[in-house]
Amino acid sequence: MSRRQGRRAVAVVALLLASTAAWAQSQPVVHGPSGYPALITVPTAQMPPAGTIGVGVSAAPPYNTLYLSGQPTRWLHFGARYIAITNRRYDDDPANGQSFKDKSFDMVVRLLEQGRWWPAVVVGLNDFGGTGLFSSEYLVATQRHHDWSFTLGLGFGRFGTQGDLRNPFAAIGLRDDRRDLLAPAEEQGGVPGVDEWFAGRNASMMAGIEWAPRDRPWSFQLELDGNDYSAEPAELRLAQGGGLEQFDERIEQRSRINFGLRYKRPGSSWFAGLAFVRGETLIGQIGIAPQLGRDRPRVQESGQPAARHLGWPGQRATVPEVDSIGGMRHWVEALADRGVYAHAVDLDAPRGTLTLWQSNTVSSESLDVLRTASRETLARMPEPVERLQVVEVNGGLDAIALSIDRQTMDAEARGDIDLDTLRASVGIASLPATPRARAQYPQLLEYPVWSYGINPGLRMNIGGIDGFLIGQLVAKPFATLQLTSRLSMSTVLAINIAGNTEELEQRDTSTRLPPVRSLLETYQTTSDDVWLDQWELNYLFPIARDWFGRVSGGIFEEMFGGVAAEVLYRPLHSRFALGLDVNYVKQRDFDQRLEFLDYEVATGHLSAYYRTPLEGVVMKASVGRYLARDVGATLDIAREFRNGVVLGAFATKTNVSAEDFGEGSFDKGIYLRIPMSVFYPGVDKGTASFNYRFLTRDGGQKVGNGRSLYDAVGHFTAEQVLED
Repeated sequence: MSRRQGRRAVAVVALLLASTAAWAQSQPVVHGPSGYPALITVPTAQMPPAGTIGVGVSAAPPYNTLYLSGQPTRWLHFGARYIAITNRRYDDDPANGQSFKDKSFDMVVRLLEQGRWWPAVVVGLNDFGGTGLFSSEYLVATQRHHDWSFTLGLGFGRFGTQGDLRNPFAAIGLRDDRRDLLAPAEEQGGVPGVDEWFAGRNASMMAGIEWAPRDRPWSFQLELDGNDYSAEPAELRLAQGGGLEQFDERIEQRSRINFGLRYKRPGSSWFAGLAFVRGETLIGQIGIAPQLGRDRPRVQESGQPAARHLGWPGQRATVPEVDSIGGMRHWVEALADRGVYAHAVDLDAPRGTLTLWQSNTVSSESLDVLRTASRETLARMPEPVERLQVVEVNGGLDAIALSIDRQTMDAEARGDIDLDTLRASVGIASLPATPRARAQYPQLLEYPVWSYGINPGLRMNIGGIDGFLIGQLVAKPFATLQLTSRLSMSTVLAINIAGNTEELEQRDTSTRLPPVRSLLETYQTTSDDVWLDQWELNYLFPIARDWFGRVSGGIFEEMFGGVAAEVLYRPLHSRFALGLDVNYVKQRDFDQRLEFLDYEVATGHLSAYYRTPLEGVVMKASVGRYLARDVGATLDIAREFRNGVVLGAFATKTNVSAEDFGEGSFDKGIYLRIPMSVFYPGVDKGTASFNYRFLTRDGGQKVGNGRSLYDAVGHFTAEQVLED
């Protein structure tokens, strides 16, 4: 296709986009072959629902891609991908037949949501934090009209190599004209190339149309590619005398027009696609993109009415009041049947208050628990008692106290008030007026108490010299013994289920830093099929109002064990919290049993937490000393969903230079936490965790050090409880 023909195609798409006046809700979006929302190669401004996690593979010769993507908020999308470049060797060792592996981060930010008269608009950065081999940026607008969507945008970097027009940012002097896409990436990689974002003399038009009927599994895509593939990674080999020599093994493009089809059944998370690109190449993709993170609706009670005058259908409720031992026992048993377990109860008739200390399996939302408890309580409250106070107990700590008066309880049970009115009527305190130790019934739970379950686990090595994908699926049976209300012992075993870690070879990992994490392959190949993953004691205790403490000891994780202490200041009516942890740990032996190696270190961090008002986004900034005795700071940003799913990313920079750190320059990664209740409703124990670093290095490494105080009580704040 000539450049003139390409411009005509762009003009047609622009005309269709401008003529689209009717607004329609966007359909669930799947990811393109590289993991970002796209038609085929052309990005789209449509995004998946918040909480969507995507995993997929694609074959687009000469690239084979494995990607992981996440949608933490409605306006932010990020992706991590590994690409096997099959026309380029892994290294210069003739005995190594592997192809070259590239890893990168992508990010998309929505600037404007689709409205009735305007399209959705996004800005995207591809390969902004890796080697830069596939660095591209774009501005894209998409409008959806019934079953059709129309996309038009500008591409820069590799997306801009068609050069349809002058780069507007360079033309007005905001960015540099110069951008060498063929230059080899820096040896260490990992540093965002901010200076080159949206730089270069030229830009390209990108456009596309998709037909995706709502009631059918098939969708069809037609797009105009902005990449002419002249700057794709070529074969690089060592030249005589040293240095890199570049060979001209370029990808041929016979046409800018790409077309494809995708299969995804309505309501299903799985999808597959085929496309014909560059006028000569057939590519394929398969993936899954479930919406795991959800802000689930409030619990709607449909059982026992709250007050006796409501009664069961056809009869009156006759339940004993709580001012007798029999009535109290009857109430506690009824609460337990609803999943609310009483630690202590205090009936203060002179103050007109009934206080319940509880843990529950009802909901992670304190307001849900208050509603459930109130409907089992109002019919039992003596006449002088006008207020119910429910205290959340987590890890033996009184995290938050919610109170509600009898009149509001009755109105809520009748359905006469909505949730907004209920929130406005709820009182919140960090501690009840009467301490638990002085309650009328201070000890209703009998200790010790057991809990147990099995979590899945995954050990992964991606893109290494021993193979593109080496991993191990493990089962992690766990048991927690709550010895007292504040002291617990946790034990976690790991059992090998399947994997190919035997293909890993132990190599010399010597650097200028102590090998605190780089011996990962040694741990994975030395331990037997069953090993001790964790065995620790945690004692949590209150210090003063809004102050909490913890001491821990034992085997904290697969590589380290020792002792730890933590203090947390969490003001109830603030989005901020402040914590300090100190640890003295030793490195575990490679068989991961009870022995230790000689390396020992003292570490510690001062951490500031901030719960932002943006869709459950929590930020954590830490400064301190790390396992390799380096000093620096970590920034952690996570989206926490109402159903317990957590999706986050982190980056750490210490006083270790990029040269001493090694490939990647500084530590960074992503993580995912999924409660087992997401997969098995009603299961309240267990969490599937996925932690991923592109490269495991020794700089900037924290130690697992027992149960986090912020995880225990940091989420029980007025802002979190009353958040809509």
